[in-house]
Amino acid sequence: HVISSQEELNPSGAKSRIKANLQALELLRRLESENRNATPEEKSILAKFSGWGAVPQLFDRIRMLKIDEIPVLEQGISRAKSMASNYPNAREFYEERASNLQEELDRILGWQKKWGDDASNLKEILSEDEWETAAASITNAHFTSFDVIENIWKAVERLGYQGGVALEPAGGIGHFFGAMPENLANRTDTVGVELDSISGRIFGKLYPEAQVFVKGYQDAPIEPGAADLV
Repeated sequence: HVISSQEELNPSGAKSRIKANLQALELLRRLESENRNATPEEKSILAKFSGWGAVPQLFDRIRMLKIDEIPVLEQGISRAKSMASNYPNAREFYEERASNLQEELDRILGWQKKWGDDASNLKEILSEDEWETAAASITNAHFTSFDVIENIWKAVERLGYQGGVALEPAGGIGHFFGAMPENLANRTDTVGVELDSISGRIFGKLYPEAQVFVKGYQDAPIEPGAADLV
């Protein structure tokens, strides 16, 4: 799979990224169930997976748990308003109580309207372990842009690399391999390592010619000095 521009990778905007991620996940599941590699068209879908760092709202455990509390909050608001009407001497207290509950309800409903469906869909697609791993990755799951990768390869060439074994120890879904200049790609054997299960498995489907280890780098069977470029 060859990457030639940023437009081929993750789209802009949170909703677009979520849609692209979910499509990539569903495709990955299908490829694995059919035990086959991706077609060129399918690879273009997989390549748009961008991790979850840009959309941490999908993993808001507090909001997800509070969805079940909506009926309780609605009852509490109704009760507080009734008490404010029935007990004039305590009206200010109960009106403030109703206002606070309404603010909390509005926050939950706002999250549910904007993120609820996508969060539920993601929960259905991922296993519990995959969801927990994805949730833990949101602070560092940001893939390198094409422009940065392109310039790093230019620097690598200026430093004298002309081919050999290239190792990517935290490979994401393999963008560094996809954006490798053609003259180097023809002379390079690629080895990738990725801790995140989803990203690593997409990596393997995008670049089946590469040796991809889906595990921590410290656990990958890579001998010291095995790579010419890291």
